[in-house]
Amino acid sequence: MGDDTPSVEKIGGTIPLFFYDVIGHIFPGATLILGLAWYLQAIDISNWSQSIQGLFPKDASAGSAALIFLLFFGIANITGVFLKPISYHLIQKPTEWWIDPLSTEKLRRFLGLKDIDELKRRFRVHFGSELSEQSAGEFKKKVEDKSLNKASFLCSYYTMRTDPNLGLMTSRWDAELLSTQSLCLVVLFFTFLPFAGCFIPQLRSDHGWRWSISCLILFLFNYFAYTYLRQKRVFGRFALFLTVTAKDRAVAPQENKTV
Repeated sequence: MGDDTPSVEKIGGTIPLFFYDVIGHIFPGATLILGLAWYLQAIDISNWSQSIQGLFPKDASAGSAALIFLLFFGIANITGVFLKPISYHLIQKPTEWWIDPLSTEKLRRFLGLKDIDELKRRFRVHFGSELSEQSAGEFKKKVEDKSLNKASFLCSYYTMRTDPNLGLMTSRWDAELLSTQSLCLVVLFFTFLPFAGCFIPQLRSDHGWRWSISCLILFLFNYFAYTYLRQKRVFGRFALFLTVTAKDRAVAPQENKTV
């Protein structure tokens, strides 16, 4: 069994940590920073090249320019890290509780299966528990959504342990979902930013309503992408789990043979 398990060094060297940071943290953080600079007219989008050149001193060396870029990406990364928990509470929780809760029926349709009995059996064999918790009453879908999401983490970890190459797919899905989730929060913030001009004179804009409408449209498109990527991330983990446990189907009759 030890020969079939990838080493920690192999897995750790394969997971694209920088790739995850760029997509999940730096990109949303940079969008927030540059968007604020654009809104506050610190950057002239019509002449963006000169605006960027203005950030660097005329006699700046290549090392100084690289340091400024690294500083920007560092601030963007930290900003993205702070956006993650806030977007979890303001974007993910309302989605999983009220707007678009996941269900085993959606999982079945996503996988293209007649039923998910085989998936439930393999999950029970490998993890010793049922796939989803069932609850009577109005909270049934909410409980099922959270249960499926949590159970998908087990499938992801099992896939990573069994086949690190397939585990790369789960890492990419995580990064894409985190990026769209944080971007939803950023665009929603920009949507209501002009209204803050009623209280803060520095935030007033002559084109505030156009800005808000444009950001609202962007938010809707981004949120549709978020709900799709959320299903892809959660349900895709179960698909990979079925893939790496395909050999278990041949020994299914032996499950109930206990001594």
